[in-house]
Amino acid sequence: MSVQTINLKCPHCGAKLRAKMVEGIEKKSPICPICKEKSPFTEFIKDTVRKDESATDYGIATNSNATQALGHLRVMNDAKATIYNLQEGKNIIGRKASVSNATIQLELPAGANRISREHIVINVVKTAPNIYKHSVSLYKQQVNETFVCDIELEYGICLVLKHGDVIKMPDITLRFECKDEEAEEATELQC
Repeated sequence: MSVQTINLKCPHCGAKLRAKMVEGIEKKSPICPICKEKSPFTEFIKDTVRKDESATDYGIATNSNATQALGHLRVMNDAKATIYNLQEGKNIIGRKASVSNATIQLELPAGANRISREHIVINVVKTAPNIYKHSVSLYKQQVNETFVCDIELEYGICLVLKHGDVIKMPDITLRFECKDEEAEEATELQC
């Protein structure tokens, strides 16, 4: 007997998910593996996967305009030109580790261990079609010094990112890049 699956979309971050159809699933409240938000099953949006979209479990399939608006992080002074794509919702960023909640795990040089496994969070929120607001904050209170455009991040304070902003963490420097021309100026917000 084959197990049926259903394609869903997270009500918080829009991630495309695949769930096994089991008895009583409509009474459950699953946790999205992307944004880690818990929601009743009935709030998840039934979705269909087109043939031209990626159909991987827990992946986000978006058109190229939306992907550009979501933005990415480019490692500065990196011969490999490494890029980490952001997704809608919470992007937890930290060093690569076997046990971590980070959705983006950074490849660091050998011996570099001053970045926490969960160091910063970049929250990507849709404000209009293909327009997103990006804000960065520290994931936890005690992490090594981290700067955005020479402004030190403090726990509980968010900075709104704009294209070209530089995020300096111990052992690595990242450049935020986004095609969204209407990105807001960097300002402080209470998270």
